[in-house]
Amino acid sequence: MSAKTHKKSEARKMLRRELAKAQSDTWIEPRDRKVTIGTLIEDLRKDYEARRKTNFAADTKARWELHLKSTFEHIPAFALTTSMLNQYKASRFAEDDKPAVATVNRELQVIRRAYKLAAASDPPKVGRVPIFKLDKEDNARLEFFTPEQVDTIRAAASAEGHEYRAFVELAYALGWRRGELLGLRVSDFDLLAGTVRIETSKNGQPREGVLTENLKLIVHPLLANREQNAPVFSFDEDGFRYPWRRIAKAAGVKLFHSFRRTSARDKRASGTQESDIMAEMGWETSAMFRRYAITTREDKLRSQQRLEAFQAENRTKAAQNQMAQSQATKQVH
Repeated sequence: MSAKTHKKSEARKMLRRELAKAQSDTWIEPRDRKVTIGTLIEDLRKDYEARRKTNFAADTKARWELHLKSTFEHIPAFALTTSMLNQYKASRFAEDDKPAVATVNRELQVIRRAYKLAAASDPPKVGRVPIFKLDKEDNARLEFFTPEQVDTIRAAASAEGHEYRAFVELAYALGWRRGELLGLRVSDFDLLAGTVRIETSKNGQPREGVLTENLKLIVHPLLANREQNAPVFSFDEDGFRYPWRRIAKAAGVKLFHSFRRTSARDKRASGTQESDIMAEMGWETSAMFRRYAITTREDKLRSQQRLEAFQAENRTKAAQNQMAQSQATKQVH
């Protein structure tokens, strides 16, 4: 192959390029070597914002700023290796405040989504998507609130103020996430129709919940004489943290997110159809429903007891039918 040049440096550059092409299906042009992982993350955040997935954009920014940026910001996109990703995981798990496996997986998934977006762009910003080996997650939490704990939470929340009582009532009734409840605006409520609606949830889809008469009475003071765009609750994540700690301590519980699990479980136990629960709580797959609608040992025992009662009832009916047939035969004879 002719280099079509008399300069030895140009010929060597061409030789390196051709050797790289022979060793790999993808060749990174010199201009693409300036694309860093920080650039890809910023593109991902802007893509979320353009598609009005504000929750995803905020989550991406938070995870990047808190943990990922210091390690990956200036690394050229083409240079990322599995070894680098493993080193990052090792450093995270070595921290004093050791994160959950799922937390580190979500952080690495942010980078993976950024690479996939860059590879799908026109022209592509990266020639390949690195292999991301995520650790197995075994941290499905099983906490849910008993009826007694829910009542204690209500009482403790009332002691903190009416806003907090309304907040926990909506959390239990709707099963929505804390961030979704905190983002509610006055205009999201329609008390005449008895509904509350969010336009963008975690899965990017709008969601609507129904308000009972009791819930209407509870939220009405927070909506009356308020501007339509005003936030329903005056506190944010930080403002809710310490009141929730006091409420949780009084009830002997830990996670606010367990409201979501409790709501699903109690709705299922009350006879609500799975499809209706999934629609109200924003789950698109039955797997997510099964993950949250927990079955306890007591639930299984009641199921077995119902089965035994069903079998006993069938045996009684069979015996009655047999006796009736026997009497009918005697009468014929």
